[in-house]
Amino acid sequence: ADLVEIYSSYNIVTILDLHWTDDDTDNAEMAGKSPTNCVSFWGSVAERFASNPYVFFELYNEPHKVDQDAWMNGNDQYSGMLEMLQAVRQHSSNPVIIAGYGGYAYDADSLVQLDAQLGAEKNVLYNFHPYMGPNQAGDSKKCPAGLESALQTILQGTDKPLIVTEFGQSCNPTHGAAQDCPDRKSVV
Repeated sequence: ADLVEIYSSYNIVTILDLHWTDDDTDNAEMAGKSPTNCVSFWGSVAERFASNPYVFFELYNEPHKVDQDAWMNGNDQYSGMLEMLQAVRQHSSNPVIIAGYGGYAYDADSLVQLDAQLGAEKNVLYNFHPYMGPNQAGDSKKCPAGLESALQTILQGTDKPLIVTEFGQSCNPTHGAAQDCPDRKSVV
């Protein structure tokens, strides 16, 4: 809260990001429901910060290996994006929400489907993490042509903006070559 207040005083946006749930040993597939209830978590966070226009809410950092219905609507195990969004909206109708889906926040088609559910919902940004982490090593969708295709899917399939909150290439070895893309051009 102190950092948010300091940054806000300088007109700097703070993204409050639910990165992991339950413990610090594993990045869970999706925001938890039990024993951690992420809907309640976002309700309490929004109660504190929703009136601050310099606070954005990233509901879950990198959903992965969870089916689209559970991601969107929740189930007995996971808090869904629509449930968490509603928890934030109970405290303000206009805070900025950041949403990403599958493939560690790298799935455009599902974001287009979420957009259809959201309809005229305002202040939603769709999130991408266009880098190759260890779980995506060698994935051609993460190469330039794949990124361009994903961007076009979002830009043509929704009326909401896109934000990139993580990028780079974290799976590089300490020594040796970086992950390679088939369409990579050599740099001399």
